[in-house]
Amino acid sequence: MKTVHVSRTINVPADTLWDHLICYDTFAEVEPGGIDLSRFRGRIMREGDDISVPLRIGPFPAGTWTIDVLRVDPDNRVIKTEECGGPVKRVARTMVATWLAEDYCRYDDHVVIDAGMLSGLVAARVRRACQARQERLAALLENA
Repeated sequence: MKTVHVSRTINVPADTLWDHLICYDTFAEVEPGGIDLSRFRGRIMREGDDISVPLRIGPFPAGTWTIDVLRVDPDNRVIKTEECGGPVKRVARTMVATWLAEDYCRYDDHVVIDAGMLSGLVAARVRRACQARQERLAALLENA
């Protein structure tokens, strides 16, 4: 197993970030390839959601990616999911929007990956994907 933690300060209030984190629309817009969440546009993430979407590695189909939403905690601005698909046995993801000041906050992705012998390779890909998602999300929110 491997663990990835990516953090970024975003120049918007924590509640604004939270309002976007719980929207599948946001992830459909900022997710860097591989997982297509477009059919969930208009939906808000809720505890108990269990969704499956096609998974692609580059241009190649790689099976199905499943996301189980375990926790959506608006009081603490925390989302926890369990995900799997393709060669990945388990991804435990925690996303947190932390208030830092009135006009800015921190967004943390904490991800534990079990992909057997491929865990190191998958962790490197997950780190890049989290960084890209956070950069795209910051650009989306800060330029709104």
